[in-house]
Amino acid sequence: MIEILDIEPGSIADELKIRAGARLVSINGKEINDNLDYRFYASGEELELLIEQDGEQVVFEIEKDYQEDLGFILEDLKMRQCGNKCVFCFVHQNPRGLRKPLYFKDEDYRFSFLYGHYVTLTNVCAGGS
Repeated sequence: MIEILDIEPGSIADELKIRAGARLVSINGKEINDNLDYRFYASGEELELLIEQDGEQVVFEIEKDYQEDLGFILEDLKMRQCGNKCVFCFVHQNPRGLRKPLYFKDEDYRFSFLYGHYVTLTNVCAGGS
């Protein structure tokens, strides 16, 4: 579930009277945990949205063009930090005294999908273990 921070005026969400502060629970039965989930599942032409607003859950059935945006402004992804201590990690090889952001290990594959960041995928396990 992700919070809707704002709604684009004149958008599908605006026409449906969905308001800022509501939560997007799922699209077509798939739970929405972040902006990447939203972008992936909202790209279809026929959507069933489950929205939590004013303490109740409401289902909206929507038909739209493939690339048409729903008009949700969602909270940004929060970067996950890598907890590994790999000997080959370039972050550990940085000299002391550099800017603090250069020591952040951003092993978050979601950003590689969105922005082309480099990741080693050392935190992705096969089989969900």
